[in-house]
This record gives sequence, C-alpha cells and structure tokens, in this order.
Amino acid sequence: VSREKNVNKAILIGAGPSALVAAKGLAKKGWEVEIFEALDRVGGLCRSFKWNEYIVDIGPHVFHTSDNQLEEYWKKNFNDLLIEGTYWSQNVQGKSFDKFYDYPLSWESISLYPKDIKENILKEISELDIYNKANAKSYKQYIDSIAGKTLRKMFFERFPEKLWGIPVTQMTADWAPKRVNIYEKKTPFFNKQWTAVGKNGAGAIYERIADNIKNFRGKINLNNKIINIDHDGSRVNSISTIDKVVEVRDKDIVISTIPLVSLLIMLGHKSNLKFRGVIIFYVDCLIKQVLPNGISWQYYDSSKVHFTRITEPKQMGVSSPSKDKTLITIEVPFSAGDYLDQKEKEVICKEIIEQVVSAGLLQKKDINDITMVKENFVYPVQYKGYQEELSKIESIIGNYEQLYSLGVGARFNYTDTQVLYSKAFDLVESLTSDTRQSVLNIKQQSSMQFNKVININGRNIGDYSFPYVIAE
Repeated sequence: VSREKNVNKAILIGAGPSALVAAKGLAKKGWEVEIFEALDRVGGLCRSFKWNEYIVDIGPHVFHTSDNQLEEYWKKNFNDLLIEGTYWSQNVQGKSFDKFYDYPLSWESISLYPKDIKENILKEISELDIYNKANAKSYKQYIDSIAGKTLRKMFFERFPEKLWGIPVTQMTADWAPKRVNIYEKKTPFFNKQWTAVGKNGAGAIYERIADNIKNFRGKINLNNKIINIDHDGSRVNSISTIDKVVEVRDKDIVISTIPLVSLLIMLGHKSNLKFRGVIIFYVDCLIKQVLPNGISWQYYDSSKVHFTRITEPKQMGVSSPSKDKTLITIEVPFSAGDYLDQKEKEVICKEIIEQVVSAGLLQKKDINDITMVKENFVYPVQYKGYQEELSKIESIIGNYEQLYSLGVGARFNYTDTQVLYSKAFDLVESLTSDTRQSVLNIKQQSSMQFNKVININGRNIGDYSFPYVIAE
C-alpha cells in the first residue's frame, strides 16, 4: 500500500505501555503509526503470559492514581479488565523472619513497637531540623533529617542497599525519598488513590490498546527486533529490523521506548549508565493462601534471602484456577554479571524454594512448581555523577529532530504507570498541536541544563559565592 505524502507517520521502537498509549493517541488523530517489538507480544514489562493455568505478569502491576481524569480514562477503556481493590503491605525483619512492620508508616503502628524503639523514634522526630535537610550531602544525612536515625536503620538502609546493589555510603541525597509520611492510622499502600489490578493480567489492557491501534489502521510488527539505525548525526535515514528496512522521511518521527543504552549503541555511542535487572519467580502453591490475611505483598531486607518482595495476586482479588491453590511472585534484583545473574536457572530456583521455606512462608510439600523470567533493564541506577552522563546522552538525542525518547528505560527514570500514561498523552498533544514550535520545545528540553553560576550586576552567584538575596 503506498503511503499518502501528506500523512504524518510515527515509527515506534518497542511495544510497552508508553509506546502503545502514544501510538493509539497518534493513530486516533489520523497519523500513520508503525510499531516494532522484539518479543512475541505487546506490553513490555507489563506483558502477561500463561503458566500452569495462571495468567502471570512480569511482576505485580498496579493501576493507581489520584488524577480523576486518568481514573475515568482507565475505567472507560478497561473497566471490564480491571479489579478495583485496596492493597496492604508489610516489612518482614528479624533473624527468624518473625518481626512484621506495617508499611506505610503510621503512629498507630509505631505505638506498638518495643518501648525503647518507640521512644527513640519520638525523640529523633521531635528534634528534626530543617537546616539539616537543606544541608544534607549524603543519603544517610538526608534520611536522618526527615525521619531520624532509628527509622532510617529500620526501613531506609538495608532495603535500598539490597534493591540497588549499592551501599548507602555511596548514595547521594538524590536517592532519598523527598519526604517520609507517617500517617495517624494504619494506611493502605496507595493512600487516597484509585487502585486496581488486571483481572486477566496487566497484559490484557495492552492487548486491547494494540487492537485499538490496528482498528485505526496502525501496524504492529512482533518478533521484529531493530538491528540498525542509519543516520548522519542529526537525521535518521532508515531503520532496519530483522525482516525489513523502513525509510524515515524528513517529516516522520521516531519514538524510542527501548532502554537508553540500547538506543545509544545503534546511534554509535557508548554509555556508562547502569540498570538493575529483576528476576521474577513464580511459585505454584498447593495451599489456599501464603501471605497473612489482608496482605498483598511483603518486603524483605535480609541478606539471608535473595528476594526483596513477595506478592500474592489472590490477595489482590485476582482469581486462582482452584480455591485450594495460590500463586506467589518473588522479585530478586540483580546487576549484569553479578553472582545472581550468573546462577543457572535450576540452581537459583532451588535456592529460592529453600529460602521461602526458611522464611516460614511454605513447606516444600506445598510447592507444586516454580519458573522464572529475567528482565535486564528495570531500575535505572542513579549513581554519583550519573546526571552529567545523562545530560550528555540527552544532548546527543536532542540533535536528532525526528527522534524522541519515551518511557522508563528510554528516559532513565523509574516511574509509575500513571506517569507513563501522562507522559505519552503529553507527547501526543505536543506532536499533534497546530504549531511546530511546541514540538521543537520538547527537543530543546531534552538537552537543557541549568547554569551552575550566573552573574547579576557584576556579582557571581553559585558554587561557593556569598548568599545573594532578592526581595520583592
């Protein structure tokens, strides 16, 4: 079929949530869209697949938002595919995995802590000083300034080290949560937000969006990995997949949703940016329930077990193939080439079973089967100095007027589903607006940097200069 010369076209690399939402929005507004996906299905990290009568996700994916418009969008388009719910979580600690702490934090829960711990928390919080927060240079200093030393050691030290694979001594203040909420009463994980999960897996939502795209005459090429991008340093000429070569016209755009490091390689550049991967284990259990009543997932910071989180979909309202069985998903973070990454599947699956048993969750006779999926690019690692590296990379991509990055790995910023949708909506709106200037504004943002030193009336401001007060 010949292409209409006046029709805008978007070529999207990857078929994860960001790509699908953006492609649907563009196709709905009359654009020609074509998606290329390396895997055999859409959804990216939110895809689903069948295993042992279960429909399983690549880790748990919760649709949550306090934005009424996004809530209505999800309900309007996927209401029959979603199960609304309220989700509760725990931190599991102690040498015998016998200490359970509700999370998020609440004064109601803290009131039940041992007396000495409770008194230390109250004393430290009463002595918090905003000056210390403003002057915090390290992760530890920042957490101490907003939560105190005791809460930091309990919840904000061992777990982030295990999740990110970096000691907190090497973490800057940027790693720290900007605030630590302590609610009055015990609170669900997503407080005051609309929340739901996929009835038939999160992947069903993205399969529907893919169908919508096809109904708008969009094309989705599965099992079609991009292997080369032909370019001249400022313009993309063509994109090669394992099956074909796609010409890119001057007015066409390319939206990449693949990890930034993978895109850079195809543009002829190297990067020091790092990602943490996750191995997701699925355990088919021959008992009705694994986690405590009402608990959707548990966090584990112990070095005795590989995993950081265990989730039970049945506790979130997802149906099980049998009332006498349940499924748990177990997440194990890793870095490329580390000891976890190098373990054979049979070996690490055996270790996970032993560790789940040692944690007191299951007995070996309760386990029917286990399998795993490994994802290499999940959490962007914000190591010290990554900002400079990221700025250089965004400047490189900013040189290509046709090229846009969208999504978690593509923007090197781990975020929630609600933000992915909003970013995709924003990009569609900008690309389809009446003026080309709005599109150019997006490109300029990708390479924008703040000045570290500025001059006002002959005075340098920044670095180690004296304070300068501007009063209105």
